[in-house]
Formats: sequence, C-alpha cells, structure tokens
Amino acid sequence: MGDSDLPRNVKEAFDFSTDFVYDWEVAKIRYAAELDEVFLSPHAEDEAIKDNFDIDDCYHVLRFGRAKTKDLPFNDRGRAEGINFEGNTRGGRRLLVKVGWWRGLYEIVTAYERK
Repeated sequence: MGDSDLPRNVKEAFDFSTDFVYDWEVAKIRYAAELDEVFLSPHAEDEAIKDNFDIDDCYHVLRFGRAKTKDLPFNDRGRAEGINFEGNTRGGRRLLVKVGWWRGLYEIVTAYERK
C-alpha cells in the first residue's frame, strides 16, 4: 500500500451498508496506524487515563488485535459508528478500541479495558 491507498472519505474507509467487517477495511485502518495517520479522540484519551493504560496500547491493539464488530451509523443502541478491535496489550491487559472517521481521518473514538 502507498499513501494514495489511504481513504479520502468515509465511503473509502468503511462500508456502512452492512455490519460485516471486511478485510479491506481492517487493512486500511492498520496501514493508517502504521503511518501514524490515526488520531486519538479526547474521549479515548480520557478513558486511557481513567483506566490507567498507555496510549500506545491502543495502537498495538489496532495493529495486532482482532477486528470484532462494526457499529453502523444511526444504530438503535446509540453507539458511535466504526469498527471495534479487541486485543491484549504487551502487558496482558485486554482492551477494546473503536475506530471511526472524523474530518477526513481515522479516529480512535474510544478505548477501554475489558474485564
């Protein structure tokens, strides 16, 4: 992949016509994470501080965790749209990290420890 493979809009980043998580969606998120093109929302940063885990753990889960589910826009559960990744930190803690789209970039919407 090259820089031109980074999505330019939400339609290139996600297929929100289905809750199925496609390999191409995960590949683009992981590629963006490798290039440091995924930013952390203030909410996700607050959650990391609250749960006492390192911000780098979020990126580790994106790169090596499992893409578990997709939340569609305007869902009846009131959840932000995006793909939920779950995985272990290097220290063995289990995190859930959600990646969405905001102003032309991937965004870690939230992150928290799964207990």
